[in-house]
Amino acid sequence: MRNEDIFVARVDLPRPIGSVAYWYVPADAEAKWHPWWGEMFRFLIALPRTDIGKHPDGGEMAIAKMAGDVLGRFFSLVETSPTEERTDNPSLRMALKTKELGLREVEVRLFSRDVQPAAPTS
Repeated sequence: MRNEDIFVARVDLPRPIGSVAYWYVPADAEAKWHPWWGEMFRFLIALPRTDIGKHPDGGEMAIAKMAGDVLGRFFSLVETSPTEERTDNPSLRMALKTKELGLREVEVRLFSRDVQPAAPTS
């Protein structure tokens, strides 16, 4: 999966009650919201990942795992989020609280649209 084909990254945030909250960071977030979102999206798509096949909608999926220093950098980036973004985004607030759980690993899912090869030109 090429970085330019990824349209959304999903961070799977474990919750203290044993479930997982999905935090979606779309590719166009920087254009729609604050530039900080673009920085987060670029961080997430730069993670080493493993392609895991097709999503039911036809797009490709990949999985990345954040641990150790990478997870620390993720939480450091989350902590630099603008206050107004924290106010407006419950998932971002949850990501801030997740750091307190002392996690060793957090998964990220990356999704591409169903990218069709260009039709041959004659």
